[in-house]
Amino acid sequence: MQSVLDIEDTDVKIRNMEWAIQHQTLPLKDEKKFIRDIKQLKHTREKLSSTTSRQDENQQGLDLKERLKSLKKEADQFKARLKNTEAITKAAKRKYYEETEKLSKLQYQFKAANDIQQEAYAQLQCLKKQSHEKSKHFWQYKDDLNKANELASKGYKVALQNFCINQVEKFMDLWNNNDEFRKEYVRCNERSTLWRLRTLDGRALGPGEVPPIEHKRKWRWQKAEKVLAAKVVEKKKFMQSAPTESVSATASNRGKIKEAEEEKPKRTEEEESDRKAEELSKEDEAAKSKDQRRSEEVAKAKEALERKRGKAEKAKAREAKRAANEAVAKPPQNFRHSQHREKTSAEEAKARNCRRRLHQHQHPPLTSPVAGISSGVDKNINVA
Repeated sequence: MQSVLDIEDTDVKIRNMEWAIQHQTLPLKDEKKFIRDIKQLKHTREKLSSTTSRQDENQQGLDLKERLKSLKKEADQFKARLKNTEAITKAAKRKYYEETEKLSKLQYQFKAANDIQQEAYAQLQCLKKQSHEKSKHFWQYKDDLNKANELASKGYKVALQNFCINQVEKFMDLWNNNDEFRKEYVRCNERSTLWRLRTLDGRALGPGEVPPIEHKRKWRWQKAEKVLAAKVVEKKKFMQSAPTESVSATASNRGKIKEAEEEKPKRTEEEESDRKAEELSKEDEAAKSKDQRRSEEVAKAKEALERKRGKAEKAKAREAKRAANEAVAKPPQNFRHSQHREKTSAEEAKARNCRRRLHQHQHPPLTSPVAGISSGVDKNINVA
């Protein structure tokens, strides 16, 4: 700072001397002295300026050195932050790749599950369609039964008789020409047929013949085993179609599970087998007792049915005898009354012919509306 002030003072002196030389009238001696002083001052000024510039350069170098130190510290800090950021970025990339791989596996599993769901839905629709086809005849029978009841309630005997005959012919055509319909009809009405007729073909039991027993349903444990086997097969298929990495992981887990299970004592397996054997024996005993009770109930129902038939036959014989006695005692009053009786007997003969045709074709009329319609015809004719 002092050097700068000295340089400024020197410049002021030089300017003053130069102004005095140019504008004042000086003696030659003073003028020469001023010129020497000016040269000396200029020389001094150059020395001072060189010294000042050197000091400035040194100061600038020191400043630059300090600046470089601060910049180096900042660079070290930025390097540390960069390293931390790179480590975080690497961890994030690794996690991203792992999550992407998991997502791809989940997408593959979702696609496989979606395909299974679509197949199951298609199978469900097919089963619904089959169920609708099977129940089509049942609802048709319901409509026919309602129509027959409507005709009977209105008293249209001839229309009801024609409707019954048409229904019998239609059903017999299905029975004789459609094997699938006949098998399904017999299967669905097996229990009702055995309960009503005590035989599957509608014939009477021979002497000492035991009525057949309906096939029992499968045991629960058999159903459970089948369901479990189906699940295992489905799981195996799914695991075979899964990616190799997931398969290897599941295989390693399965190996660990097997090792853990092998380490268990063998007593548990023996106890489990004993427990299953006891359960099976209990179920067998329960099934046997149930079959025995059912056979007893069938025998009791058979006896009750025989008694009921005997009573009905006796009542019918008494009624026929009483009607014959009344007919002998009271002759017909007029021709109109005899004509009405002949018409009624003709209708009864037609109804009997319909029932006889059904029995000749060995038709088990259970859920079909033919049985209900025929009974309705008999009731209406008896009422008439």
